[in-house]
Amino acid sequence: MKKLGLFILSILISNNYNSQTNTWTVSGNDIFNTNSGNVGVGTNSPQYKLDVSGDARVTNNLFVGAGIITTGTVNSNGEINGGNINVSSNLTVNGNLNFSSLGSGTKFKPLYVTPSGNILSSLETEPGWLDPAQGFNSCNPYSNPWRVGGNIITGTGHTDISAGTCDNFDFILKSNGINRQWIKTDGTIGFGTNIGSNTSGPEYRFNQGVIRLQGTNTYGGPQVVFDGGVSPFGDWGIEYLPNNNGIPGLNFWKPFASPNSANYLVFIGDDGRMTVGDQTEPSSSKFNVDGWGGDGIRSKVNASTKAYSVYNKSNSLESFAVYGNGKTQIGITAANPSALITLTGSSPDNAFEVRNAATPNNINFLIQTDGSAIVKSTNALFALDVKDASNTTNFRVKSNGFVYAREVRVMTSGFPDYVFDKNYKLLSIKDMDSFILKNKHLPGFESADYYITNGINTSEMFVKQQETIENLTLYIIELEKRLSALEKNNAFKKNKDREH
Repeated sequence: MKKLGLFILSILISNNYNSQTNTWTVSGNDIFNTNSGNVGVGTNSPQYKLDVSGDARVTNNLFVGAGIITTGTVNSNGEINGGNINVSSNLTVNGNLNFSSLGSGTKFKPLYVTPSGNILSSLETEPGWLDPAQGFNSCNPYSNPWRVGGNIITGTGHTDISAGTCDNFDFILKSNGINRQWIKTDGTIGFGTNIGSNTSGPEYRFNQGVIRLQGTNTYGGPQVVFDGGVSPFGDWGIEYLPNNNGIPGLNFWKPFASPNSANYLVFIGDDGRMTVGDQTEPSSSKFNVDGWGGDGIRSKVNASTKAYSVYNKSNSLESFAVYGNGKTQIGITAANPSALITLTGSSPDNAFEVRNAATPNNINFLIQTDGSAIVKSTNALFALDVKDASNTTNFRVKSNGFVYAREVRVMTSGFPDYVFDKNYKLLSIKDMDSFILKNKHLPGFESADYYITNGINTSEMFVKQQETIENLTLYIIELEKRLSALEKNNAFKKNKDREH
C-alpha cells in the first residue's frame, strides 16, 4: 500500500510540481500533503480519498482501519485485517482471515451466518435473529457447540447446556457411520433399535446388545436400584456380591428406609442355588426358603392339578405329587388319585416306614406295597390301641400276641346248615368212637401239632365247631328218641305184668 501511494504521488509531483508548489511535503523517505480532497487514478472525478479505476495490486499486507466494502470478488494471498468486512459476492482467502473482536469471553468461538448475511459468534446477537416469525428459536445458535474434549460453560452466560433437537425429530447418535442410539421425540431411548414407546411413556429399549455393570461400590458389587419415590436410597435393589458365605451371586434387597427394608430377600448363587429370605444355606439343595417366622412356600392351583411334583431324573418318572385338593401320591404316581395319600411301588417294596430316632436302623412300623404290615413295639401295654371318641380303648393288640376286643365279627363263606338236611349222612356213634380211638381228634379237624404249627383259621374253625355242635344235636335227638322208645317199652311191660 505504501509503494502504491509513492507511485501515485510521483506522478502527481511530476505533472503538477510547478503549478502546485508546496502541495507535497517530503519528510525523509515519506511524502505527504494536507489536501482535504480526493485522489483519482484512472479517473478525473474521484469519489473517495483514493479512487482507482482498474486493478490495484498489493503484494504484501493490506491494513484497513475501518471497513472494506466490495461489490465484486476479494482475493488475497496474504492477510486481510479490518473492522467490518461487507461482501456482497464471494470472499476467497488463501491465507488468514483475522478478526480483531468477536465479542467478549473466550478467545475461540464458532461463527454463524445470520439470515441477513452477517457473520456472528455464538454469543452475539442481531435484531430479529431470534424472531419466531423468521423460523428461528433459542436452540440455534445459542446452544453451545459440541467439541471434542467438552465445553467451557463458565463465563458464557449460558444456563442451558443441553444438546439435541428442538423440533419433532429424533436425536440420533452414530458410530462408524451406523446409527447406534435413538432418543425419540416421546423420550424413549433405544439402544440398537429405533422403536417408539408402547406404554404411553418413555421407555428404554435394548436390541441385540448387552447391558454390563462392573466394579464395586461402598456396599458391594455393581448394583441396579429401582426408585419408587418412597425412600431416598431407592425402593428395590439388585446387586452382584463377589462373596456371600464363600458363594458369589445376585442379591435382591430392599434399601434402607423403604417399606419392609431387608437384605437377601432372594439370593441366586453362581452355583445355581437359590435362597429366599436368607443368605445361601450350607446345603446342597438348589432351593431354600426361610419363612422369617411365617409360612414358607404356598402353591395355589386347581383341585385336580399338581401343586408340587418330583421326577426321578434317572428314569424321568414322577415319584411324588401333591394336588390342589390335598391328595398326595408317593412312588410311581398315576393320574387322579382316589385317596388322600397313595403309596405306590413295586412289590415287595416298603411303602411306609416308622423308625425311632434313637434306633434309626430299626423299623418299628412297616407297610409294604403288597399290603403286608409289620409292627415292632417294646411297649408292654400295647403295640396297637384303638380308642373311641371318649378315649376308651375298644381294641388292643400287644406285642406278646394278645388281642383284646369288645366284639369280634368273623366273616365266613358258608354255614353248616347242611347237617340238618335229610340226605346228610351222620356218622354213627360206633364209627365216631373208632375214629377218635385211632386219630385222637374229632373228624374234620387236624391234629394238635398242626394247629400249633400253623395256627387256627378262625372262620374255618368256627364253621367246623358249628358242624360238630349240630352233629351232637342230631346225636342227642337220636338218643332222645331211643330213650323215649325204651321208656314206652318198659311202661308197656309193667302194665302187662300187672294184668297177670
